[in-house]
Amino acid sequence: VMKFLQNTDIVFYSINPAGSSYKLNKASIAGQENLDKFADETGGSAFLPKFLPVDLKDQKQNTANMKNNVAVLSSIFLQLSSELRAQYLVQYYSASEHPDNKYVRLQVALRDRSGLRVRARQGYFVKN
Repeated sequence: VMKFLQNTDIVFYSINPAGSSYKLNKASIAGQENLDKFADETGGSAFLPKFLPVDLKDQKQNTANMKNNVAVLSSIFLQLSSELRAQYLVQYYSASEHPDNKYVRLQVALRDRSGLRVRARQGYFVKN
């Protein structure tokens, strides 16, 4: 999957509502780790919101929890829309030759970091 994401220049974002469970099983944890890795490697973001339960016997609490969950989700979408509006394209051409399908790591940094954060893909697979 990672090779596909890298080869197609996809920036991967995920919002995993399953992460709100207080009892994540091993498969859920492994799945979230993969979502985190896909996002990190492609320059995207992975969100694991802490939603409150809405299946309680207390309907007032369910309503309050639902409002909280909507607010959490709204803040995630605001952050995503902000990130998507503040993107820059940096192109890179390697001076050296690498064999086909070799994974080449990249590091992108800023000289002046005044309140800025770089999120970029971590590397690419060579296509000759």
